[in-house]
Amino acid sequence: VRASSKVSKSPSKVWRLKYRLHGKENRFSIGAYPDIGLKEARDIARGARRDVANHTAPLKAKTSKIEAQILNEVRTFEYVAKQWLAFKSAELVTKSIGV
Repeated sequence: VRASSKVSKSPSKVWRLKYRLHGKENRFSIGAYPDIGLKEARDIARGARRDVANHTAPLKAKTSKIEAQILNEVRTFEYVAKQWLAFKSAELVTKSIGV
C-alpha cells in the first residue's frame, strides 16, 4: 500500500493511494491537492489502508459511509413530515395546513 501525489500534464495535482486487494492492484483517488492538504490526505490514506486490511475496497467503504449518512438525514421527522404534507396538501383544507 503506497500513498503518492500525481502530477500529470494537466495542471491538476491529485493524491492517490495504490493498494493490492484480492491479488489485483488498484488505485484510490483521495482528492485534489489544494483542496486536501498533506495531513488530511495522510489521514484519509490511513483509513483506506484499514479498509484494505479488512479486505474491503476503500471506494466501497467510502460510498457506504456516504449512503448511511444520507439515509440518516432522510429519516428525520421533519423531512418525513414535509414529504407527507407535500403529498397530502391537495386533499387537506387550507386551514389544516396552517397557511
